[in-house]
Amino acid sequence: MGLNEDLVELFHENRDRFLSGEELAGKLGVSRTTIWNHIRALRKLGYQFTAHTHIGYKLLAAPDRLLPQEINLRLNTRFLGRTVHWHDEVGSTNDVALELAASGAPEGTAVVAENQTQGRGRFGRDWFSPRGKNLILSLVLRPSFVPGRVSQLGITTAVSAAVCLRELFDLPALIKWPNDVYIRGKKAGGILTELSAELDRIHHAVVGIGLNLNFEKQEIPVGLRPNCTSVRIETGRTCDRIEVTVRLLNELERRYRRLLQEGFSSTIDEWMDLSLTLGRRIEAASEGRKLTGYPTGLDEDGGLLIRLDSGVTQKISGGDITVLSPGGQD
Repeated sequence: MGLNEDLVELFHENRDRFLSGEELAGKLGVSRTTIWNHIRALRKLGYQFTAHTHIGYKLLAAPDRLLPQEINLRLNTRFLGRTVHWHDEVGSTNDVALELAASGAPEGTAVVAENQTQGRGRFGRDWFSPRGKNLILSLVLRPSFVPGRVSQLGITTAVSAAVCLRELFDLPALIKWPNDVYIRGKKAGGILTELSAELDRIHHAVVGIGLNLNFEKQEIPVGLRPNCTSVRIETGRTCDRIEVTVRLLNELERRYRRLLQEGFSSTIDEWMDLSLTLGRRIEAASEGRKLTGYPTGLDEDGGLLIRLDSGVTQKISGGDITVLSPGGQD
């Protein structure tokens, strides 16, 4: 960790008392002037301190920002999110993470941002996210399997995100294949996986995650309101974005390690329990075709299996699906 991170950790560990500049300087092995400069920098980030001459500083509040020092203080992972690159604003966190991955960033490196100016979803669609309200996160992964299995990453991430929302907020989060997160029929999150690979191996993959957390209904563009929601809209309260980030990283690392060690079958079982589309009549647009039928499950690569109206089971590996019936087969 850097000095800012060490300093924040000390303040969090001593929330009930003042810490003098001399004490902080001694603990961190720097000058009192350096401590003063770093506290000033932390204030610019939004940290609130009270200060008294001859007594020292006391932390009053941390900012509502996805800052590395705040994430790392609560994280229980071995590698996922242990290195965090925070940005107030970027074009796309996925683009930043892809550049870091290409330059050798270790697996688990995370990129977070308060705002994206060119955020994107699947098929290059724009991703709506008001500044400072949501979780915008991209992760560098280096899975040891062939590119044909890359869909497993998005599905594993979607399962982790849905479980996170269910356990933290008691929300009925479900997954619309391949990797969108829905709450009560409205989109609450999405995952975009991009990679650099050869025919037989993945050099690196970047998994981009967007979760709608704290925006109000009136902040949603009118055209998106019928199909978009957030945790705040669904619960009526503002959530702790750091808590969501940490919980998601913990959930995802456990499932990702299991995926590498044991395969995809356990994730499939979880997905079956969380699927928005199983048992519902759908229309799937894939590779220039439109298929109608009932999803029956996933194959080992993460493709969706659909029992068509003809009775034949067809696999699709990508595309869009539209739910045509609310549940149960006609």
